[in-house]
Formats: sequence, structure tokens, C-alpha cells
Amino acid sequence: MANDQIYRYARGATSERDEAALHIERAYWRGFSAERMRISKPLEFGFRFQGHTHGLALADIVKTDGEITIDGLGRSVQRDFRDKLTFLPKGASIEGWSKFKDRRSWSLTIFLDPNIDERGELCADDLPPCLHFENVLLKESMQKLNAVMSSSMLHEQTYAEHVGLIILCELRNALLGKREAPKLRGGLTARQLNHLRDYITANLDKDISLSELAQLTNLSKFHFIRAFKRTTGTAPYQFVLSSRVNRAKELLAEPNSSISAVARSVGFHSILQLDRAFRRLTSMTPSSYRDQVTDNKS
Repeated sequence: MANDQIYRYARGATSERDEAALHIERAYWRGFSAERMRISKPLEFGFRFQGHTHGLALADIVKTDGEITIDGLGRSVQRDFRDKLTFLPKGASIEGWSKFKDRRSWSLTIFLDPNIDERGELCADDLPPCLHFENVLLKESMQKLNAVMSSSMLHEQTYAEHVGLIILCELRNALLGKREAPKLRGGLTARQLNHLRDYITANLDKDISLSELAQLTNLSKFHFIRAFKRTTGTAPYQFVLSSRVNRAKELLAEPNSSISAVARSVGFHSILQLDRAFRRLTSMTPSSYRDQVTDNKS
């Protein structure tokens, strides 16, 4: 198993039914990955983790027994983990065991590449380990990532990277006890904005990452997000999504193109993804939009 994932081991006999009660989903984006664990019945297992990434977890878990040991913080026997966050910097280790209460429980862990912010403006290397803390803004950002894993936004690189950087920023604020953000050097130039628009238009059929867009402007991802929003009034991922839907509208006006072909040609991985994005921005389904265009031409 990769060293950026949690190692789990059974304590005592574990039946196939017990294993079925533990459901794990993983997603990977540029600069970070996420693992969501869901438990549907009482279960007991141990775990240990030490990796080359920073790990941040949000939990909705209640245990009947168990313990956790983390580098430099000693041993904890806390049992109520609802809305609790835990941060483990790279190189540190955590281990323990848990016996879960008879309730539906879940946890979401994000594994941050130490180089996620390539220019070091939001470096997490100086952050200490922290066990079972609370922070409203960080919790909300983690919940956005949790929603991504359950939605059509799963494959939207620009949005996922945006959420990852926000989590990193909020993590620094939470653990350092202060609000800090690198100074913004201004918005984008007209030339930069035109270059971005041309690039997005030419690559709508592909996954467009935040990293690619930031590189086009020679800005860090963090500064790029802020500069783009200052200039356009919208976030990069919203601009990309809007560009996909606008192009889809043009293609839907062509009667010979299937909706599945339209979805692929504008970068959606399925008709469902196109449908959800289309509804979000137009309050219509792709098929109803096509019917409306056809009626107007009649």
C-alpha cells in the first residue's frame, strides 16, 4: 500500500461481513489526494500512519473504546470525534485502535503534497501536529471537499485544487492562531486574461488544472486565484465551468450532435456531469434547452 495512506489491521477475527461494513473511497488530484472512510456498523480495528505527505482529517465518529498515540503529543483516549480535526505533518506518525459505536460514522482525510504550493507561500512544513481540534472555517472547507467526492465535481481539476489551497490556507490560520495571507500584487493584465481565455477555449475537451492556468500567468496558484477573481469577479473553476456550459449550449443547438458527444467535447466525463452543471448555470437540462432552441427555430 502507498505510504500516503493509512495502514489498517484487524484486532481479533474479522468476518467478511465486518469488512463490508468498512467502505473506503479515494480520489486523486494534482498536489493532493483524499480518502473517505465510512462505517455502517460496530467495528474494531487498529491503524498506523507515517508518510511523506501532510495529513488532515475531519471525523464524525463516536467510539466505545480505543486510544491514539501521536508523535510529540502523547496518548489520547477521547471517544467523541464529532466535528474534530486532526493534523499530522509529514514524517510524524500516528497509531492506535478504535472500537466504533453502533452508528453511521465517517472520516475524511486529505493528504497534502508538501509542494502543493510550489512557491512556498503557504508551506505547511512548519506546522505542529494537532489532535482533536475544532475550527469552523477549516471544517467548512473540508466539508466542501467531502461534497466534491460525492458530486459531479470529482473530476473538475480547477475546483478541486482551489478547495485544496483554501484548506491549506485555513490550516495555517488555525494552527498558527492568526490570519495570514501573502500580499496580492494586483489583478491580471489584459494580455494574461486573453491568453487564459484562449487556452481554456482551446482545451475545453480536456481536464484543465489550476496549476496549468497559474503557469500561464507566471503566478503561484494561490496568487493566481486571488488575481483572477479580482479581475473577473469569479473564481477560475467557475469561469472554466461557465465556458464549458456556454460551449455546450452552442453544440446543443446543432440537431445532429448527441448529448453524450456534447458532454465529452466540453470536458465532462458523463452526461450526468453535464446535466448537473447545466442545471446549476441555466436552471434547465441540456435536453430541455435543445427542445427550446428547436422550438424557437420552428
